[in-house]
Amino acid sequence: MSTGGETAELTLRWEAGSWRASGIGIDLSDPDLAALDTMIVRELARTTRVARAHLRFDMRSLPMWLRQYQAHYFNYVLRIDGGEHK
Repeated sequence: MSTGGETAELTLRWEAGSWRASGIGIDLSDPDLAALDTMIVRELARTTRVARAHLRFDMRSLPMWLRQYQAHYFNYVLRIDGGEHK
């Protein structure tokens, strides 16, 4: 599926009760973060040749008072090869 070390960057948001990931021509959402991760892996494996996706959380989607506590929780990397994620 994927070759090399190409990387995609997606923006992750929390809006209207669902997680939303967008970037590089995709826009996916699901109320369950693990389900969204699976959707991202499948879509990128199907449509691109990237090996991993860096998800960067858009802190503006959290209430201001909560931002200081959550920054490091929501940035992560998904491996695309084989449809698995970490």
